[in-house]
Amino acid sequence: MNFLESIFEQLQTAQDTPLLRRNGSRGTVEATGKKLLELIGRARAFLASKGLKKGDRCVLLAPNSIRWVAMDLAVMAEGLIAVPLYREASAGSSWLP
Repeated sequence: MNFLESIFEQLQTAQDTPLLRRNGSRGTVEATGKKLLELIGRARAFLASKGLKKGDRCVLLAPNSIRWVAMDLAVMAEGLIAVPLYREASAGSSWLP
C-alpha cells in the first residue's frame, strides 16, 4: 500500500470522525473523513473536466484550508504533479537559506 492509498483507507475508516479543523472569522469548521472524501471527489471531477492527464503539473494557489488539503489529495490521486504557490511569497524570496 502506498502513501496515498493509506490516506484514502484512513478517510474511509474515519467517515464520521472529525479529522481536520480550521478556525476562522466565522468560527470553527471541521471536516470528517466523509466530508473530505466528498470534497476530494468533487475536486477530482473538476480536474478531469479540465483535461489534465497523469504527469501534468497543477498549480495550487489558495490560502491554507480544508479545501486546499482536499485539492492537494485530488491532484495526487489523479496522478498530477502538485505545484504549490504561496500568496505570501515575493518574486525574490527563497524558502531555502
